Amino acid sequence: MFALIMTVIIDVMGSNLVVPLLPILLIQSNSILLPVGYSQSAHYFLYGLCMAAWPLGIFLGTPYLSGLSDTYGRKRILLLALIGTSLAFLLSAFAILFSSFMMFIFCRAMSGFFSGTFSIAQASVTHTSQSNKEKIHKLGWLSFAGTMGAVIGPLLSGYLVGRHHSHFGVSLPFWVAALLGLANCSLLYYWFNEPAKTVVFGNFQLKRAIIQVLTDFRFIFVDARTKSCMILFTLLQIGWGFYMQALPLVLSARFHLSTHGISLFFVTLAGSLGVAQITLRPLMAHFLKPMQIFVISSLLLGLLACLLSFTTNLHLAYIFAALSVMVEMMAYTGIISLFSDAVSATEQGKVMGGTAAIFGLSWMLSGALSGQLAIIWLPLPIACCGVFTLLAGLVALKA
Repeated sequence: MFALIMTVIIDVMGSNLVVPLLPILLIQSNSILLPVGYSQSAHYFLYGLCMAAWPLGIFLGTPYLSGLSDTYGRKRILLLALIGTSLAFLLSAFAILFSSFMMFIFCRAMSGFFSGTFSIAQASVTHTSQSNKEKIHKLGWLSFAGTMGAVIGPLLSGYLVGRHHSHFGVSLPFWVAALLGLANCSLLYYWFNEPAKTVVFGNFQLKRAIIQVLTDFRFIFVDARTKSCMILFTLLQIGWGFYMQALPLVLSARFHLSTHGISLFFVTLAGSLGVAQITLRPLMAHFLKPMQIFVISSLLLGLLACLLSFTTNLHLAYIFAALSVMVEMMAYTGIISLFSDAVSATEQGKVMGGTAAIFGLSWMLSGALSGQLAIIWLPLPIACCGVFTLLAGLVALKA
């Protein structure tokens, strides 16, 4: 379990290194990746494209990798994903050094394509769990690991870059992430055990990847066992995608936080997640069923997102955001447990790949729209999170 947790942390950490760097890379008038003279609306629009590139890669890559993990084994595909992610980090560093926006967008998509470690780890956990309580417990740790990675990544960027905004200084977090990813390959190789399978890998086929995405989508949308879960999960992910992808923009433009300030903000989120993991998660899992956990958490998240969108007080923003990540973790754990319970043990990889594809499509949509909505009203994407998650909770309540 420890090897899986570390794999998820490093994967998500690397994918979120860019969070506190976005003002330097794209939002400021003298941004590193964009020429001088672009309007604010152009900066926000390209910000949205940058945020959408990563989930686009997830949408294309994760179902394919998850399907391969069912056939060839979790360990081999996890190692493949880690190597691909590390290469994406290295190329991202070069994109910053050469001020190439297009190359950086490509690297974000590449990083998303190889970020299938989370869904593969979920499939491994759900397949080997002996009881529903054990499953919720382990899924909670994986969810915690994912969010910790999302926190450690921005924190690493904030402290490595500091006030030195040179091209090399801004690229430094990506060099470090690449090294950590390659180091974790050794950890995974020696610590993660599963029955060996003798396979011969063929060449990558784009057609096969597309067919895998469509197959998993058809399965998760059409199969009567997963259809209701799919609707709830999509609403939750669209809302949370708006929230997390617009948060760096709001922190920079509304609260005028620096790279270091954004990093400290995410440290607070990490602390709140630690408290939730130790206290709130086991308490709710003991007294409530997964659907009840999802309903309560979604409704609370919707309320907190609406409050955050209207506050102009930084201290209140800290409180609302900290509570938001706590209840989102619970909502996510609840809905993933429902997905897992709905299918057989041999379909775990397929259903987790399908949920990852929905995640990618939802976050791609919300990421692309975040910049445009922020032009209308800066916190509008976060307000949209409130609408979507409240709707998810109400739909689940009537189910």
